[in-house]
Amino acid sequence: MKKTLTGFVLLQLLFGVNTQAGEISQASIEYSTGIYTINFDAVVNAPQKKVYSLLTDYGHLSRINDNITESTLLVASDASTEKFRLLIHACILFFCRETIMVENVSDNSKDEITATIDPNESDFKSGMSTWKILPVDEEHTSIMLYQKLEPDFWYPPVIGPWLIKKKIIKELSIMLNRLEQLAIDQHSY
Repeated sequence: MKKTLTGFVLLQLLFGVNTQAGEISQASIEYSTGIYTINFDAVVNAPQKKVYSLLTDYGHLSRINDNITESTLLVASDASTEKFRLLIHACILFFCRETIMVENVSDNSKDEITATIDPNESDFKSGMSTWKILPVDEEHTSIMLYQKLEPDFWYPPVIGPWLIKKKIIKELSIMLNRLEQLAIDQHSY
């Protein structure tokens, strides 16, 4: 089965520990009228096929994201489009919550993953993401993410956009580190 990181990544990105990995070429997180827009480019020290496989490995997403407590395939409409439900338990500072995210995910089984959040079944008003996972050379992969996400839940005012932006960058670094480690570990598949 396959699954992408898409929306749950943003939540993981918001709530985690700091670890440095890969090479972040560019990262910008904008916040306006309740919507976060993320642009992220990085290079990891791992072959493209392994990175793509890890990012679409539905059954083992917790290897990249410790905050996922449940992931369920809801609908597999065809070989390239699936609908998933994620239950994510995440904390930032003193505030913890469980969040539901349901996404319609498509991938080309090569280098691109797109997802759209279903707002009727999620704790988000809207959301979409596009991941590009491209080879740099045989041992390095470029990961590009463009994402817009509009949460439909309350968080304390002390946890403002500035703190969330900071956590996003930290968690992208964690994800890169895990991707590199798992790609090296031949027994991770």
